[in-house]
Amino acid sequence: VIPNLWFIKERWKDNMRTALAFNADNTERRTLFNLTTLNASWAFEYQRRGVFWSLKFPNIEYSYLLQRDSLKTLIKNNPSLRNIFTDGFIASTVFNLTLSPPPGRTNGLNGLKANLELAGLVAGLVRNRFFDSSLYRFIKFDVELTRLVKYPNSSIAFRFFGGIGGELNGTVNPNKRNNLPFFKQYFSGGPNSMRAWGLRRLGPGS
Repeated sequence: VIPNLWFIKERWKDNMRTALAFNADNTERRTLFNLTTLNASWAFEYQRRGVFWSLKFPNIEYSYLLQRDSLKTLIKNNPSLRNIFTDGFIASTVFNLTLSPPPGRTNGLNGLKANLELAGLVAGLVRNRFFDSSLYRFIKFDVELTRLVKYPNSSIAFRFFGGIGGELNGTVNPNKRNNLPFFKQYFSGGPNSMRAWGLRRLGPGS
């Protein structure tokens, strides 16, 4: 754990670590948009006996959206889409909790994942031109429950996912005040969602 804080008990330190991560991503939706995203985070993680939690502080993200002609036409015909397809800057705290089954259990597997993100609550107190035009302030929470029931020659898998998010009225830019950031909104499609549809084929971005 970095830093080696005095209040962390010795018996916990073998199960804790600090993770510094950086990620760059570029998504091209032909004729619609190009989205470039940069992300950096400093996280504290703990894992022991099927329990994993992490605290990312800070979690910094910046996204730049280049609109193509087809998307500009869609926005012109439906102005409400202007509030969905936006870019901007996020400075947030992210908490994740994962509960997994104990090793050796064979009659069924249960899992729970919960995520909470608080964005802009501290950075929003700083006023400057960049933050006033780009910074988002929002709260987002989601939870996933899974259950696997095994039989001798088959198994049944259940999955429940629910999430809710809301933009806080403290976002200064009026064009970004009415919705969650486009890249933080919930969507369907892809291998972990609706497999018959591609990523973001259902919901914002389709």
